[in-house]
Amino acid sequence: MVDLIDKRALGILPWQEGVNLSCNLRSESKFKVLKAPFIKALNVIRYLGEELCKRFLSSKAHWQWFFTKRKIANDKSNFSNSSDFLVKIDHRTIAQNDLLTKNSSQLDAHWNLNEFFGHIYVLNLDDIDSSSNAHKQRLESIRRHLKAVGINESQYERFRGTYGKYELKEEVWRRIYDNTFCKLPGKKLENQHKGQAGCFWSHYKIIKDANDKYNNALNVFNTATANFKAAAQSEKGQAQNKMEEAAKKVKEYSSILIVEDDTGFGKIINKGKSYTLEKVGTTFRKAMQELPTDWDMLYLMSLHFGGPLNLIPAIKPSKFSLNLGKLSWGTTTSAYAINSKMYAPLLKVLSKIETAGAKLEALDHEIASLHAFNNCFVITPPVAFQGGGESHITGSKGVDFWDGTWNRGY
Repeated sequence: MVDLIDKRALGILPWQEGVNLSCNLRSESKFKVLKAPFIKALNVIRYLGEELCKRFLSSKAHWQWFFTKRKIANDKSNFSNSSDFLVKIDHRTIAQNDLLTKNSSQLDAHWNLNEFFGHIYVLNLDDIDSSSNAHKQRLESIRRHLKAVGINESQYERFRGTYGKYELKEEVWRRIYDNTFCKLPGKKLENQHKGQAGCFWSHYKIIKDANDKYNNALNVFNTATANFKAAAQSEKGQAQNKMEEAAKKVKEYSSILIVEDDTGFGKIINKGKSYTLEKVGTTFRKAMQELPTDWDMLYLMSLHFGGPLNLIPAIKPSKFSLNLGKLSWGTTTSAYAINSKMYAPLLKVLSKIETAGAKLEALDHEIASLHAFNNCFVITPPVAFQGGGESHITGSKGVDFWDGTWNRGY
């Protein structure tokens, strides 16, 4: 087994050792006499230590935000010059106009997600087994949910996800040390790690795709802008058309919305047994109207309970405005938006999946580590939820709709 010094070199902190120890117990003959309860205890100790540290760091961030002036009325627009209007989405004005010109039913039926976010990605796996159409059914499900809020198939991109089990090398998924669900070593834990690695890789590739397209579009736009300024008066019209065309592509990837295929939109009712869209379109617009222009990430739903048996207090979002919470540590990646200025920080964290030997947490935990130190928000109450069905990461089956606001257990 790797000694402590080697573990620190790999970036594994002391409170994370429990999970690594438990994951290797089966392969170490001298530990075979240890019983399952002891292994579970190690996992719980590791989890408690890790979560306490995270919550300590997040509490410091909470105080920083408490003493920061953050009234919406004082928020200064980022549209500093005329060209900014060509390449940035003025989400607050769009929301305000919708609220002024549309009634509640219209707001519920047409969320205009493609106007608030430049590009929408729907993450969906292929069915590799001809005897199963589970992922095709998921795609049909998310299509229905998007259609219910006014988004048709031409307004989003279906992004093919990666199977951690079949498409990633063992070296990759073996590096995931997350053992949140306190499962014993063996096939179940291995399958969980394969699923987590596939999820990690899929979201990483989406963000990388958006970043590459945004930077390419920005280069074309900058060149077109320079050509417009240098053009003779007789050529101004043509140069301006090229500049405006280039600006459309920049705006398209100036922000993205990532939606997983088991996501739905609306408000949970009847204790998770059903949902409704009534007045949720209004909540969404109000949240977008309140969202600062310098936002980094926005979650349509986020998980923030306190872990196994709720032994650790939850890091609930601090109140930012009537319909927004400021995230310090929010998980799940069912439906979340990213502003272009956050692409680079996210890729810096997530790109380690391509680095041999680099330890990995679950994707949403890696991303959550950035929340406290950036402008990351969640809409409150949530306007999206996870549907029931089998998780392709843990294999667990959920029967209720769930929006992350309560602990439905592991």
